[in-house]
Amino acid sequence: MINRSRRNVMYSMYTPRRGDHGPTDVVSPSSVIVTQAGRWQQALIHCAGCNFLHALPDAENAPLHRRTYHLFSDAALRGAPVPSLGGYFHGLWWTLPLTEQQQDIIQKAHLELLAAVINFCMFCRFVLPDPAVAISKVDIVSHMDGLAAWQVLADHAAKAPAMMHIHEMLLASNEFAQHGHVWQVTHLYGDANFMADAASRGLTRGLHRMAAQLKVTLHQLDVPTDLRGMAQNVMEFLQQQR
Repeated sequence: MINRSRRNVMYSMYTPRRGDHGPTDVVSPSSVIVTQAGRWQQALIHCAGCNFLHALPDAENAPLHRRTYHLFSDAALRGAPVPSLGGYFHGLWWTLPLTEQQQDIIQKAHLELLAAVINFCMFCRFVLPDPAVAISKVDIVSHMDGLAAWQVLADHAAKAPAMMHIHEMLLASNEFAQHGHVWQVTHLYGDANFMADAASRGLTRGLHRMAAQLKVTLHQLDVPTDLRGMAQNVMEFLQQQR
């Protein structure tokens, strides 16, 4: 992005780094920082941008006119206001509350993998049917903070029977058959997964407050019946394994 700003737009922006603050610490911004952040916000909103590879003369195959969609998912058990599976992508979000029996039987790692699978299927159903989206020019990136879920999807290999079962449900889905070739997965730490974390805990107010900060209009999606049934399917599978 080029906004032709003077260097004074960075005044006071490095102040928080002079203390002992870590990357997850809360910082109380001064009035100067708030003003500077507002300038940057306006610059990001009103200035056009491009892939940074286009600025490198020796870079090959810089992507042209491709869209990258980022999907976020998470799961929460007891201790959350509303233990659920949840997901978020580009202003759209969903939540699937867990029954008491499901919380008793299904482990957290299984739920995080299941949330990622449902989130991918939801995205494919609600976004990709748009005729303006050419699948040949799309990259789909799923982000999750569950390390076990990420490893299964990145390696297409699971060890635990329940993880295998969930992975097989994904591989058998129409969504994976049609769009799996443009799907990538990545692991991120919990602090960066705020939207999905809020969706999976019933923290609706926090979800809307963050969306307002990002100037994003939220729309809640209903989880289709067959995807709702996945959680019950996994619970019944685990019961049979006992």
